[in-house]
Amino acid sequence: MTHLLHLDASGRSNSFSRRLGSAFVADWRATHPDGVYTYRDLVADPVRPIDEDRVHLATQSSVNGVRDIATMDKVAAGIPELARSWAATRPLVEQLLAADVLLLGVPMYNFTVPAALKAWIDRVTLPWLPLNGKSAVVLSARGGAYGLGTPREQFDFQEPYLRAYFSALGLDDVEFVHAELTHATVMPFLTQFRSTGIGAATARAYGREGARVTITYRNNPDRAEKVAADVRASGGQAYAVRVDLEDLPTIDRAVATVVERWGGIDVLVANAVRWGGDGPPDPSLRFEDVPLQEWDAMISANLIGTAATVRAVLPSMRAKGWGRIVLISSSVAEEGLPGPGPYGTAKSGLHGLARSLAWNGGRDGILVNVVAPGFTLTDSRPDIPASVTDALAAATPTHRLSNSDDVANLIVFLGSGANGNLTGEVIRDGSAAARAPHIGG
Repeated sequence: MTHLLHLDASGRSNSFSRRLGSAFVADWRATHPDGVYTYRDLVADPVRPIDEDRVHLATQSSVNGVRDIATMDKVAAGIPELARSWAATRPLVEQLLAADVLLLGVPMYNFTVPAALKAWIDRVTLPWLPLNGKSAVVLSARGGAYGLGTPREQFDFQEPYLRAYFSALGLDDVEFVHAELTHATVMPFLTQFRSTGIGAATARAYGREGARVTITYRNNPDRAEKVAADVRASGGQAYAVRVDLEDLPTIDRAVATVVERWGGIDVLVANAVRWGGDGPPDPSLRFEDVPLQEWDAMISANLIGTAATVRAVLPSMRAKGWGRIVLISSSVAEEGLPGPGPYGTAKSGLHGLARSLAWNGGRDGILVNVVAPGFTLTDSRPDIPASVTDALAAATPTHRLSNSDDVANLIVFLGSGANGNLTGEVIRDGSAAARAPHIGG
């Protein structure tokens, strides 16, 4: 009859490691209907940390050549302080020795195991404790990524410690299951500037993932607050902060506010859209007739302001050894469009920025990519005749135009732990894939 001893060391009642443990136990019970299951919550029912009497108990077990519980009973019986310490230790040793399989639910706290588990290890471990022939399963939950090749690999003191501990006691059959990037659902997230269209859809998409989202705006705080309310209704946390990409000090202030409020920034979505005037320029306008002031404004906002924002968030990401940056470009950068020369020029600059930053930030765990949407159906786009949208859709591989949620879902993937090593790339969504013809072109 197989005996499973299950120990939970998480400080949260509904943590990832506890949920993994529940799933494991359900499968184990289905496989071993006659098995014996023993459970201890090391946080709700903590083990008393070792003290001088417990250290003396271990010393006396070595001096007297103790090899089993019965002999330990005799050694401890004659000394009151040893008897008290052994009384607190003996039930734990009995539980451990009775088990065939040891299941540990172990979140990573400060790069290693929780104090609740360490107290159990220190209490139960004696020089004569034999674990030969047993097996162990460690279910670990980690807020970041600590696997081979990641920037934080060197900070994993959890698995090496437990492997060394079990090996020293003769237990080499140990299986580790790591749930990593568990903080991805609550990571501080900054979506830049647009409180309509793709920016708003991206904020809401991150809200559905339980993220903490900062929405930035330039002139419309009410609209930004509405998006923030949508994020909160979707399950995330959110607030709005004003930023003007053409006023660089506002960028630094906004980033400092986010870092102070949420302890850092893990993801930046740079979604600046500055056409100049009230929208895209007249396509009949000749290149030489575009005022230089418009060139300066569009490049300052769409390129320089974005670069300044990236520059401001990088120290926080480097300190954590993890970050994702998604720059929102446009198919206009590659395909051109009659009229908006400055806009396409500025957006194409993001492609070079991403390639440079991919090399500069990669060793610090920072991945940067560009999303280049084509003609996208958004709630901020004016009504366009169906004949026009149908013609544009017919020129795409899927025969449909992307909507803001399609683009948002792509952004969320690139700006999450699911993107493990994709960096320095320009990703075109479906509407851009066929080099669709231009309106007015």
